[in-house]
Amino acid sequence: MDEKLVWFAYYKEEPIGMWINIPDLNQYFKYFNGKFGIWQKLRLLLLQKTTPSRKINGVAFGIVPKFQALGIDAFMIYSGTLVIRKQARYQLIEMGWAGDWNPRMLGIYKAIGGIQSRRMITYRYNFDRSRPFERHPVVG
Repeated sequence: MDEKLVWFAYYKEEPIGMWINIPDLNQYFKYFNGKFGIWQKLRLLLLQKTTPSRKINGVAFGIVPKFQALGIDAFMIYSGTLVIRKQARYQLIEMGWAGDWNPRMLGIYKAIGGIQSRRMITYRYNFDRSRPFERHPVVG
């Protein structure tokens, strides 16, 4: 774990936001041929020491509802990205996905120089066709 990849925001000693990232381990698993016994675990430790990960994955991100829409999310991601880039250890930050109905998060990603590598689609199936369906409102 790299402590510079875990970010928390506080207001008067109360936690109000988090951004948790981890180094990507998938680049090492390709050498294990689907096995993860004691030898693979030892090899994982050796690989981590000799060839450090160049990519990090965003695991969790959230802001307490009372503090949303105040720019805390943008501040945390922007500040964190500056620190991570200054470290010059990681070349790629993968931040999960943001729905197309959330242009604010998409804007934050673009502001830090991010590019969209894939498009996630959420499908919904209404079992009761008589109930009305409305698309989630656009946030922004």
